[in-house]
Amino acid sequence: MLKNYLLIAWRSLLKNKTFSLINIFGLAVSLAACVLILLYVHSELTFDAYHEKADRIVRVTSIFETPEGTQRAVYSGQGVGPVMKEELPEVKEFVRVSGTIRERFYFKRNEELIREENIIVTDPQVFDVFTFHLIQGDQEDPLRELNTVVLDQSLANKYFESTSPIGKTIEINGQDYQVTAVMADLPSNVDLPIRALIRDGRPDRKDFLMIGFTTYVLLGEHVDRPAFEEKVKQFASKHYAESKEGGEMEGMSISLETQRLRDLHFTEGIQADTAKGNKAYPIIFALSGAMLFFLALFNYVNLTTIRTLERAREVGIRKTIGATRNQLIFQFVTEAWLIVSVSGLLAYTLVQVGLYPLNSILGKDFTFTDQVTFYLTVTALGSLALLVVASSVYPAILLSKRPTVDVIKGKLGVSPRRFSLRKVLVVLQFTISSVLMCGMVAIYLQLDFLHNKDVGFNQEGIMVLEMPRNRKLQTAGPALKHDLMNMAGVEKVSLADFGASPGSFMPQGNVTVLEGGREDEYWLNIIRVDEDYFDLMGMKMKSGEGFIANDGSSKLRGVVVNESFTRTAGVSDDPIGADLGSFLLDDGKDEITGVLEDYHYNSMHNPIDPIVMYWLGNTKPDEQFETDIVLIKSQTDMRGQVAEIWKKLFPSEPMEYHYLDKRMESLYKTEESAMSLFSYLTILSLAVAGLGLFGLSGFLIQLRTKEIGIRKVLGATVSSLLRLLTTEFVVLVLVAQVIAVPLAVWSVRAWLEGFAYRANVAWWQFGLALTFVVLIAVTTVAAESIRAARANPVDSLRTE
Repeated sequence: MLKNYLLIAWRSLLKNKTFSLINIFGLAVSLAACVLILLYVHSELTFDAYHEKADRIVRVTSIFETPEGTQRAVYSGQGVGPVMKEELPEVKEFVRVSGTIRERFYFKRNEELIREENIIVTDPQVFDVFTFHLIQGDQEDPLRELNTVVLDQSLANKYFESTSPIGKTIEINGQDYQVTAVMADLPSNVDLPIRALIRDGRPDRKDFLMIGFTTYVLLGEHVDRPAFEEKVKQFASKHYAESKEGGEMEGMSISLETQRLRDLHFTEGIQADTAKGNKAYPIIFALSGAMLFFLALFNYVNLTTIRTLERAREVGIRKTIGATRNQLIFQFVTEAWLIVSVSGLLAYTLVQVGLYPLNSILGKDFTFTDQVTFYLTVTALGSLALLVVASSVYPAILLSKRPTVDVIKGKLGVSPRRFSLRKVLVVLQFTISSVLMCGMVAIYLQLDFLHNKDVGFNQEGIMVLEMPRNRKLQTAGPALKHDLMNMAGVEKVSLADFGASPGSFMPQGNVTVLEGGREDEYWLNIIRVDEDYFDLMGMKMKSGEGFIANDGSSKLRGVVVNESFTRTAGVSDDPIGADLGSFLLDDGKDEITGVLEDYHYNSMHNPIDPIVMYWLGNTKPDEQFETDIVLIKSQTDMRGQVAEIWKKLFPSEPMEYHYLDKRMESLYKTEESAMSLFSYLTILSLAVAGLGLFGLSGFLIQLRTKEIGIRKVLGATVSSLLRLLTTEFVVLVLVAQVIAVPLAVWSVRAWLEGFAYRANVAWWQFGLALTFVVLIAVTTVAAESIRAARANPVDSLRTE
């Protein structure tokens, strides 16, 4: 019996190729897209779930407050962790990750120094807090001894190839470390994508003002978080009051706060933090994926319901020869299962093919062998099967309940032109497609705005060299600048702190405004640059000038600030000559000599904050001062020549560099990825909706074949028939546009709120997008309508 049902179902699908292809292709593509989207959404929403105690781990961050402003930073004092464990019973363990944003790690392999990222120096109890699956070596306490290291599987394979690294040494930053264990590679969705853990001989002090450590604490079970947070505030108030008294930070309030590990991926506004995600994107893509899925399902329901009218006589004859209602329902369900099976196999193939471009766009490492990928695929396929089967049962019940005579005569009481469910589904399909189309336009306009807006400095042709981290070698900056300036093709060279390269972390410090008897203290961005920096970067002075000559000395003096500083500090009316105080200045204070026009030193997600710039030092080769970066302005590729000079000055140090324009582009990598994914989703949704409308219009026109023939015999023209056949669909699509407009406007506005600077999306740009959707719908329907209108009426009336 089952064999017969399958055979009939297969013949039915082959007989109606258009219906079958539209349903199978639409369901397979939407299912594959949903699985890929769900992989991304699941990855974003399960950040740090890899760590078994993630719900009990919190990060301790610092808050620096002055009467004029507040800054939050990821770092805390070296003593915060151990003292919290001693004094707060809720804290069961702590671990510190030491080092700053400037710290680099060079691994030595065959006399070659290779810079590796995501290396941390930490405490031996790190394995009691975080989950690292050790697959080789010491399983109990691999960092108990000084100068030991735990590598992940990838690093172990890279530096030791096929041999076991356990017990062997590897040179890191000039120091030998013994490999005591190898851990499994961490997944990509962890806030700290650690590749190696190091324990070195750094002194361990309980100093609260030695701020350069990221502290994590493991809480006990069932800790009252609000009550614990209040204890942390009291803890900070007590210890920082003792620590900063009479020090450089006197007059500034320092407090602590905690953040759940599982919340860190979407936490913004913390200085020196790891790269963060945008919580809006998982929601946007989850909704978009669901929309695409339901588009295909709507197609299936629409086409199946309309096709019911075609199969009326078949069902009537089956009932006449004794078919029961259950048998009829089972026949329809069998066809649905056949469609789901073929769609599932095609979707499986599409998922495997789509993983590579998805990983390329998002920078992930999803594979089909992942348990999560398999689980999501099976879940999506199961959901699809249930929905498709459920939607197939309805027309079967509808036909089986009607009297056999009515079914055979086609008196089903269902008008193809007035079936409300069909109209609702068509409107929903094109509402979804229109919203996605408007979203794609908005993302494109915002990206175009970000890339083309004047950022206030020149990005092109600037190479940024990173000086060695050895402080003795950093004093060779003036000599390097001297040699670079003698190279043909080099226009300008400047020495600066690492924060002077836009797109990099900018350090903060306290500055006091002393003008007019004031002593107002501000915590803000501070960098040091030389006198050539402003010309090299193409920055414009709003008033005043850069650093100026100091009478009777070769040193320059003065402080340069941006416009944001003058507004924040309340000196915007007459900033030139205003006195500032800081421990970084030679005499403890200096005056403002120039005001820079505001420039975007970071992404446009954030407003432009105040910046204070000090003079780095004299550029003569015999002067001794430290340099973090060297900026080189040139219109040609100078890497080869620069490398020769570098090798001469620093023969044992690798040359690290980046180009400024590429660094600025990387700030919007998330938006670029979102644009790519959203474009694919929009194209797929339009294709699925268009195919569904094509099939639906074809079936409805087929039901009206005799009507069209009679109208032609009575003198109807092709144009009048075309208008008759397309009007209903055009009205439905226009209704969809009316519904889509407020939804699209609301969605776009909510997304743009995440940018401090955003494009103005004009009404006519949305209008063009919606017009494009309407044209696709009209063209789809018109193609089938023209064919029917031009057909010979004799063929359609021959059976009468």
